[in-house]
Amino acid sequence: MCVDIGKSLEIPATMGFLIRTAVGSFSLADSHTLEEIANNPLQSLQGVNILLNYIPGCAVDELAIANFRQGKKIKHDGSQKDGTAVLVYNDVDFAGIGIISENGQYIAPHKVLN
Repeated sequence: MCVDIGKSLEIPATMGFLIRTAVGSFSLADSHTLEEIANNPLQSLQGVNILLNYIPGCAVDELAIANFRQGKKIKHDGSQKDGTAVLVYNDVDFAGIGIISENGQYIAPHKVLN
């Protein structure tokens, strides 16, 4: 980018410093220093669902989470069409990714996290 700007201005250009303030849904404010990670590694961990926030979610109860993890289809309200991928979770747990099936009436497990 720096070289392109220099070419546009018809002068040589170099960069002495660059800091990224955001990448995708991650921002500099959410980052941790190496010292913070060394002192408290669990503090800096985030759930895998943070990376998948572009996929619609479906909040379910604990029984549905247990059934989903056992490979069973779970009931769905029919609000999404067949073949749609959804994140399956509850207040404390992310169970995985399911696929809407049977005219939107069920979520079939696709990728399950135990």
